Amino acid sequence: MGTIQTILILLILIVLSSVLQKYMPSISLPLFQILLGVLAGILPFGITIHLDTEVFMLLFIAPILFVDGKQISNRELWNFRNPILLMALGLVFSTVLICGPIITRLIPGLPLATAFALAAVLSPTDAVAVKAISNKIKLPHNIITIVEGESLLNDASGLVAFNFAIAAQLTGYFSIKDAALSFLYIAIGGALFGAVATYIINLFTSKLKAMGIEDATVYTLIQIITPFAVFLIAEELGLSGILAVVVCGIIISISRPKRFTTQEANINYISEGAWSTLLFVLNGLVFLLLGMELSNAFSKEVMNTQISTIADISYVMDISALLILIRYIWAYFFIGKDQGSRMRNSLLISLSGVRGALTLAACLSIPLTLHNGSPFPQRDLLLFISGGVIIVTLLIANIVLPLICPKTETDSRQLELAATRKVIQAAIDSIKSEMNDDNSQAAFSIITHYERLLSENSNNRTLKFASDEWRKEIEIFMTGLVAEKEEIKRLLENNTYNKEALLRIEHTLIVVQRRLERRGPVKGILPVFRHMLEPGSFLKRHKYLNQDEMVRVKRHTTKVAIEAIWDTVTPENENAAKRAIDHYLSILEVFNKRFLGEEGKAYADKKRQLQFSAIQTQKVKVQELLELGEISYTTAGQLRKNIGLEEAALFEEDVS
Repeated sequence: MGTIQTILILLILIVLSSVLQKYMPSISLPLFQILLGVLAGILPFGITIHLDTEVFMLLFIAPILFVDGKQISNRELWNFRNPILLMALGLVFSTVLICGPIITRLIPGLPLATAFALAAVLSPTDAVAVKAISNKIKLPHNIITIVEGESLLNDASGLVAFNFAIAAQLTGYFSIKDAALSFLYIAIGGALFGAVATYIINLFTSKLKAMGIEDATVYTLIQIITPFAVFLIAEELGLSGILAVVVCGIIISISRPKRFTTQEANINYISEGAWSTLLFVLNGLVFLLLGMELSNAFSKEVMNTQISTIADISYVMDISALLILIRYIWAYFFIGKDQGSRMRNSLLISLSGVRGALTLAACLSIPLTLHNGSPFPQRDLLLFISGGVIIVTLLIANIVLPLICPKTETDSRQLELAATRKVIQAAIDSIKSEMNDDNSQAAFSIITHYERLLSENSNNRTLKFASDEWRKEIEIFMTGLVAEKEEIKRLLENNTYNKEALLRIEHTLIVVQRRLERRGPVKGILPVFRHMLEPGSFLKRHKYLNQDEMVRVKRHTTKVAIEAIWDTVTPENENAAKRAIDHYLSILEVFNKRFLGEEGKAYADKKRQLQFSAIQTQKVKVQELLELGEISYTTAGQLRKNIGLEEAALFEEDVS
């Protein structure tokens, strides 16, 4: 099968996995993708991909870890630096030293160096798999921070131990001193290189901006190239490319301005959209390829007549249990005592240690033969055990972990609502702080919009409450409609505007009023009403009349409707009134922007600047709540997604 066809099939499988996960949300997306990968590997239609470890690390692991480094909370990473380093360094080396001798006794005939290599490749957790699990399971915030931080940093220590174990098996020589010095060079050198590379990249982009280059696509392309270039150069220098891209992502996150200019916001919006799509594809491909390689490893070992399949499975279960036990003991004595409930948190940490594609990719790099030409001892068995441990840890994280996680679904929902209100309130406070006589109308329009959102996110909203609010909103809109109709009659008597334009607008208002008076689900009526009064729809229906005259009339009657609504505001209908006024103000704004020349453009520019300011304030507030531990990474991701949609709508409005 050709390369193009293979890529197309893999992309289709990624889409299929997402569809399946929607129907069975209790199963995490990686498990579906691994299963589809296994099926793709065993079915006879010819998908075969030879996974080169270096290429795999460059194309998949580097960009994923770079973005993880950008997204992880810098303050949390620093606050939990001790437990993270204890897990990323101490636990990895301890696991290698403890598991190596035990594995040699467990598997007859397996050399000690090979056992150390297997222990080393199984010691580090996988950042991609851990991220996928943490997005699905509501782990305590401190546990998520520790486990995700560990998964970003422990690859270097695991791979160094693995490489030295393989070298010892190939050459028969091993030196603790050489291993220690090599680790320091690879790890510290990789981190320093990542910092220097980030400085150079930031300096380069600053120079481009100073030259007047403002194309957001150029800066987005630079961001996408960055992890690949940093990883490739670091590896060529013999340093840890993984640590280099992680540090690069972290420093880029730290150096990001708290408030963006319009140009910077545009760059950020486009790059986030590009990364979102790219990461979705890369993550899917990682687990699909993992499934395909697992099918190959399993089929080879099952066909091996020297060791029974039952024995192979027992090795997998024993080694998985050993890894979990070591994590539990380590967390209990070094981590759990500082993180609340000691036994529970230690258990959560131990079961969250998911292995993934990096483990199998490292195993695949094991040479086929020794220097003397003889086969590498038990290579297929090592691949089988690695794949089995990956499956076992993923299944435990998906099945067992949710059962022992704190049952706080209601509290979690309340916390999410509370966080949403805090973010919206921060936007309101930001606009109020920037409001002055020059931009007061634009500021009021935005504040009204956010206050409506604040009302809709009240945690005491029920279906009955929502229905009552919709009915109040209909009554408020009726007040505005009646005021507009009366004003139209007055204008007709005074011959102030074109008579045909006035009659057409009056007819539209009558039609809308009749629809609002009909019995039916109020939730379905309001969108119809809003659509009929939306400026684009309104002008399209009257395209054969004088558009300027229609706009002038509609602007005038809209202002009258707003004044009439304000006169009827009471504490009981205040929220509904604000939503109605917000809608009328949006109508007024569009007319101003499109048909009022310089005055309208000035108003639109003022509102746009305030909207961007509010969006950046919300982003900062989300990060602040995350760093304070008030929200989880999953909640932060959802809030950022909502803010991103708001930002996208703003850019689309500019384009239109």
